Amino acid sequence: MFEKIFQLFKLDEKQKARIISSYAKRIAEKYYTRFFETPWGKKLIAQGKLVRYAEEFLLYLISAYADKKLPEKTIFQMAFRDVFLDAFPEFAKRMLNGEDRHQAGKNTFATYSQNLPATIESDSSTKDGLVTLLRKGAQKVEKYLAKMEEEKKP
Repeated sequence: MFEKIFQLFKLDEKQKARIISSYAKRIAEKYYTRFFETPWGKKLIAQGKLVRYAEEFLLYLISAYADKKLPEKTIFQMAFRDVFLDAFPEFAKRMLNGEDRHQAGKNTFATYSQNLPATIESDSSTKDGLVTLLRKGAQKVEKYLAKMEEEKKP
């Protein structure tokens, strides 16, 4: 049945994978949200904004690397890749908006980002903590990438 519809609309493999991944992403939404209702998810949300922004950057860094490395040869690989890459911004969105998600109309990112430079400059411990966090995160990503490269070697 679906194959006839796909033929009618002249959909190629990538477009079929898009349909599959769209369903999968919709289904995954509730699991992302549920994660942040767990004790570990609540701990992530409870961290300071600067820490969560640093973690957001690390999520996007991992996503960018995965985007470069994940194959797209089969429908399954294309669909998986699409869902996997979408998970990082979905996770970051929930982490950043966690405690504010029920406060309609409050644009916390805009408010916070306007005050961010002053906050960093006025609080050296915040700046030092952010730099340390980014450095540690970058080291972890480097170790992981090196391990991945080692595993690829015969």
